[in-house]
Amino acid sequence: MSCRNAFMPLGLAAVAIQAFIRGENSRRKLTASSCSVEGPNNDPQQVDYTNMMHSVVKIQRWWRYLLRMKGTNAAVLIQLHLRGWMAKQLHKRKVQSAILIQSHWKGHLARKHTKTQLLDLRMRMAKSAANVEESQRLINRLIAALSELLSMKSVTNILHTCATLDMTTELLQKCCEKLVAAGAICTLLKLIQSVSRSIPDQQVLKHAISTLRNLARYPHLVEILVLSPYCMETIVMEFLRNKEDAYFVIVDLLKKMCQTPAAKDMRNPRTVRENADKRLKEVVELLRLVSHA
Repeated sequence: MSCRNAFMPLGLAAVAIQAFIRGENSRRKLTASSCSVEGPNNDPQQVDYTNMMHSVVKIQRWWRYLLRMKGTNAAVLIQLHLRGWMAKQLHKRKVQSAILIQSHWKGHLARKHTKTQLLDLRMRMAKSAANVEESQRLINRLIAALSELLSMKSVTNILHTCATLDMTTELLQKCCEKLVAAGAICTLLKLIQSVSRSIPDQQVLKHAISTLRNLARYPHLVEILVLSPYCMETIVMEFLRNKEDAYFVIVDLLKKMCQTPAAKDMRNPRTVRENADKRLKEVVELLRLVSHA
């Protein structure tokens, strides 16, 4: 490879020298022919020399034209592509601007045409809400269904009630507060403890855990949830048992519960010991009362 690299410059130099010598020999022959040609213009040697010179001039002119056009064509091609790209970008911006203007205008027309209909619909809804009986309101119906949740025998009714609780607590904070005041947390915890491993019961479990998660979104309600009896035990047990879709809901619920000050106090060993001592004292007092009775 090194020998080849060393030979190539020498080969190019030899080719250049040969080209120069051959050109010089051709020019000398032409010069000698032009000097030696004497006689009338119709002499065959004079005619051959003139035709040869004309051919050489034509070849030179054609070659110079090719060299000039090569650079010109490259510049024209670059300009062509650049102008085409700029035209496409300009057209694209115009189309996007037209679409934006059309969307805003169509939205304005739609709002203008439906404004009267929306006002009429809101008035009718307000009138209907004013005439509804207290027992038929959504929150009161939910509280009534919650009170009967543990006594229901049909899994379909239980699933429908839990799904409704899940949806309403996700949308309305007022419903969450009233449900907690009505004892929804204890009811849902008992329901979670009573479900089996069947598919319908797992759906009920998922909605019940999701409802507790919706309640835990509000700081003043998550404190009540953490301090509820057997809450942490029930949630952790389901966290260990469940590996289905409800697993991720339970993880989110535990994360929200562990961020509360009450949960941090429960994780404190001193607080745990004090709570255990307090409960043991209560048990001793109850046993003493029972023995005396």
